[in-house]
Amino acid sequence: MAGQLAVVQRVASSIPARNCLAGTGLLELVFWLGSENYGFYGYGFFPEYPYEIEGGTILVVRGDYPTIEEKQELDEKTLKETKGKTKEQMKEERARLKEEQKMKAQLAKETKRKEDENMVKARCNPFSDPGYQIQESAALPSVNEALIGYRAAWSLFDELPKEKFGETIYGYMKPLLTEDLMKSMHLECRKVIDEMMRLDLKLLIQKHQADFKSMGRKFPKIKPRKKPKAPPVPKPIIYDKKLIKQTAPVFDLNLVTKPTVKLSDVFGDLNYAAYNFNIRDPNATFPFPAYGDIKDRLRLSCVLGCGIQDGATRRKSVMLLGPERNGKQFLVDAVAGELNAIKIDITPEVFTAIVHKPLKVLTQVFLTAKAFQPTVIFMKNVERVFATKVPPEDKYLKAQSLKTALAKQIKQISADDKIIFIGTCSNPWAARAKPMMNIFEEILIVPRTDYGTLSQFLQTKLLNIRSIPRDYCVQSMAQVLRGYSFGDIITAFEEVMTPERLVRLNVTPLSPGEILEVLLQKGLEPMDVVDFQKYVDFSIQYGPLKTERENYAKINLFREDFYKKEAKKKGEKEKGAAANT
Repeated sequence: MAGQLAVVQRVASSIPARNCLAGTGLLELVFWLGSENYGFYGYGFFPEYPYEIEGGTILVVRGDYPTIEEKQELDEKTLKETKGKTKEQMKEERARLKEEQKMKAQLAKETKRKEDENMVKARCNPFSDPGYQIQESAALPSVNEALIGYRAAWSLFDELPKEKFGETIYGYMKPLLTEDLMKSMHLECRKVIDEMMRLDLKLLIQKHQADFKSMGRKFPKIKPRKKPKAPPVPKPIIYDKKLIKQTAPVFDLNLVTKPTVKLSDVFGDLNYAAYNFNIRDPNATFPFPAYGDIKDRLRLSCVLGCGIQDGATRRKSVMLLGPERNGKQFLVDAVAGELNAIKIDITPEVFTAIVHKPLKVLTQVFLTAKAFQPTVIFMKNVERVFATKVPPEDKYLKAQSLKTALAKQIKQISADDKIIFIGTCSNPWAARAKPMMNIFEEILIVPRTDYGTLSQFLQTKLLNIRSIPRDYCVQSMAQVLRGYSFGDIITAFEEVMTPERLVRLNVTPLSPGEILEVLLQKGLEPMDVVDFQKYVDFSIQYGPLKTERENYAKINLFREDFYKKEAKKKGEKEKGAAANT
């Protein structure tokens, strides 16, 4: 130790006094050596500094670098584990450890499965039902961390006297502004000091080598530490002429639009009765969602889930499943408008049917989406890409050419990209379900029109007409139009409300049968509950709710049987008590 400090002193005397940064780095090194952290790699020799990827020399100054005792303990442990073992034996041991970790993961998975099974069995008996278990939110740790940081940053200023710490500069408190400026200056100077400290270390090692040579000894070769790999950094997009040339075909094909509608323009009422059906015991049921429920889900999954909100569940792709002409495309426009995003339409009619090289243009579409974020990439009737049998009238679309490339491009969307792919589906039974569902992270069912939603829609539409009385009753019209798709209702409404009919409204009031008559003349029929249940069954079969719904059906069956037995026992007891009296 004394010899090393002597070397440091000789090197320090050779550094010019004007080189203050080098002197600062050398003082930090002397302090480090004096604190018994010397001789790190090959004890008795000067240590290596942490690599810049690891944090640089600031780790040494802060004391975050391992001490000599910790290094010795680690080396002894490694030596003990590898003593007397060949490379083949060590390789076999690593493979065995890897296999053990794999078995532990499988065991944990099996334990979790058994716990879930025991929970289902416990819920089958109403008297042993543990009830709902509250789960901790994934965002709770980040909220607690932000709260602790806020208290640590501001609690001190809340307690300090105002006469000393109340002054402000450009709207900022003076101590905060000073600390912020000092921090930025320190980080800038740290880069220079880091470089100077590494040069000082190089001089020290050279002097140490000269001492060995003067004593007639050979300076040992110390193998440097392996430099850690830098974390992958995504390539930034360079906005130049090359990018303009690559994205130009997407704009030339008129695939890009900028919707202006918002989610507030979507009519929809909530299914208020759903909760009462869900808590029925033992006959719990799950009614269809209403338009208001889907509207809220779109805000969570597609707007916040697009990557604009930290902590929200990220969604790269979402499917809107439902009957034809039921407002699915309008919902996509509302999501794009809410995000203030561009919408790129890759529906086969406007994309693969007219593009000479669809795979190349698809790559350009996703490049355009990345360059002009936030972006909504839209495809209508995505089931045609995965069709089991292509009808003769759809062969010109060449939609199946996108099957592999589309899945690959969606997978390459990074977590930081504010891009979401939304596809609509009206006939999922005509496609290979499994590969189609694999590209989507969530399925949202667009419901059939219900009474509450139609009441809101008709109330807004009719009250915009001045000839309609303000107290016009829309309830009867909403009742007779239930089940018809929004697209058909809007078309029929526009056909009925011609200028001539608007003039006659004061004489002949509008009746619900007028719009219904137009729909019947076109041969349109409302979608009943049985037909819509097919969409619900499909989403459950290929969605995450399949196991849960099966468990609920089992629980309902056992609880119903249990209640019947209890009622029978109770009846027998009452009969026995009546007979005794």
